[in-house]
Amino acid sequence: MNYFKLLFSGILLACFTLVKAQEASTVFVRSFNENLYEIRMTDDFQNNRIVAAQWAVGSGQGVSNPNVFIEKYNSQNAMQWGMSTLYEFGAVQATLVDVAVDEGGAVYVLINYQGGTAELNGVSFEGTVENENDFFLAKISPSGSVQWVIGPDFGDFPEKDRTARSLSINSENEILICGDHHRDFSMGGTLVEGAASDAEDSQFEYPMSFVVKLDHEGNGIMSQSFNKIDNLSVTGSQGPQDVLQAPDGTIFTLLNLSGAVELNGDTINPNSSEGELTKAILKTDENFGNPTVLMLHSPESFGFQISEFILDQCGEPVIGGTYSEYLDMGGEEISTTTGTRDIFVARLSIENEVQWLQGFGTSFSDNFRGLDVNDQNEVFFSMEYSGEFTYSDEPYTPEGGDAAIFKLDSQGEFIWEVHTTGPAPVQSYDLAVMPDNTIGMVNTLNGSENIGGASLQSDGRMVLSTWIDNEHSGEPVDCSGVISVEEPKINETELAIYPNPAQDFITVEFRGKKSEDNQVVVFNSSGQRVLTKNLNNSKKLDVSTLPSGLYMLKVEGIQNPAKRFIKR
Repeated sequence: MNYFKLLFSGILLACFTLVKAQEASTVFVRSFNENLYEIRMTDDFQNNRIVAAQWAVGSGQGVSNPNVFIEKYNSQNAMQWGMSTLYEFGAVQATLVDVAVDEGGAVYVLINYQGGTAELNGVSFEGTVENENDFFLAKISPSGSVQWVIGPDFGDFPEKDRTARSLSINSENEILICGDHHRDFSMGGTLVEGAASDAEDSQFEYPMSFVVKLDHEGNGIMSQSFNKIDNLSVTGSQGPQDVLQAPDGTIFTLLNLSGAVELNGDTINPNSSEGELTKAILKTDENFGNPTVLMLHSPESFGFQISEFILDQCGEPVIGGTYSEYLDMGGEEISTTTGTRDIFVARLSIENEVQWLQGFGTSFSDNFRGLDVNDQNEVFFSMEYSGEFTYSDEPYTPEGGDAAIFKLDSQGEFIWEVHTTGPAPVQSYDLAVMPDNTIGMVNTLNGSENIGGASLQSDGRMVLSTWIDNEHSGEPVDCSGVISVEEPKINETELAIYPNPAQDFITVEFRGKKSEDNQVVVFNSSGQRVLTKNLNNSKKLDVSTLPSGLYMLKVEGIQNPAKRFIKR
């Protein structure tokens, strides 16, 4: 059956003249007979939008199996292609995890499923009916053809579940997936180690969590498992929830913890009360070594959630979510004014330290919905709210549940906001900032609402709006102060330094080249020159006076002159 005939009952497209710099220029409404949820949106680096969502066929009441669709829209909101899983009731259930795009425009979608063979647009991955939960990853070309679908090879242990939690792509177009698992499995030829106990002897459904890295063709590069010290589960609502890799190789992992976790022999301890769920940002090197942890403390309740976790243009983390009462992040604190659920946005440094933390909220509980940055590291986020809010010094109480977009500068200071108005409740799901600095927002709407100056009456479900940011202030951000962005690839046969991490001295070895009169320059993480020395046949470099941190060592006169090291 044709996917488009099955899925959509009508199309309404309306374009509106821009009145204010931050108002919507176009609004595109997709009409559905089915419920939509778990909607995700991203861009392909060429001002096209990728939208993925979960949906249920039939009555729209969720009685049929959930399916997942992926669509591509151009900058004028015209659909370029669309595809879907199409499972009948009683077959396979598919749930959306995440969607990402590499720098070549290829789209990757990560889907959890229950049942037998997984399938996307006619391309299948062979599962097993014995496996209650599993996941698959699909790569889709920029023109909309499925190039491959892969998933775990479960070997001798098909009876234990695997669940994916996040998908990201680093600057080398390598794919990072994290999730939950029990027994050994492999993906792309890379082994992911599981629990040692037999299934019959294990009292835990998911005793471990994993991170696996693949290349852009789905071949395995590496894997890492997390295990709790007391052998309790680190998964489900615990364990790694998201994993991102910066251009210098630094890995940031979002963790939910209720005890100490072991990672490569290091103990990651949230210092929380027993059984108390604590959130943390774990920073490691590209091999999950040298861990540092940033703890996030808030009263344990439904209100404390990290909804979005991204890296800015310089590879530094930006996070957003909701909290209740108060939030303590690395010594920075904010509090709610009414005791209800408010939202927060924070920017961290490459050293996993808080640069700024901002809170926003209304008189009722609010929901955080989308987060992105532009090429100047200005921050955009969206929220849902139903209580009184003050815009431009004027209080405003929505008729129903409304949505808003906020823009902050790179230091967290407010620049502008724009919000929907009207009696129909608007549910906001995600936003994406395009390379041309337009902002796309995806909502669902059923009724009457004003979106960016455009009055809409919709019996549909999904609304794509495009917002113009004429207050973009100029040239893209200069990331030279972040040590890793312009780092050349290292040829290990030409330059080596050790030990790493270092304490008092490091050895600088020039393989295949003499070391006479080679000038060595050391830069700190801000790009400042902190040490210069001619080695003059000596291989030893004294770094004892340098503070602890990450450094870049460069050597003049060789082809690949740069190397990172860590000073304890």
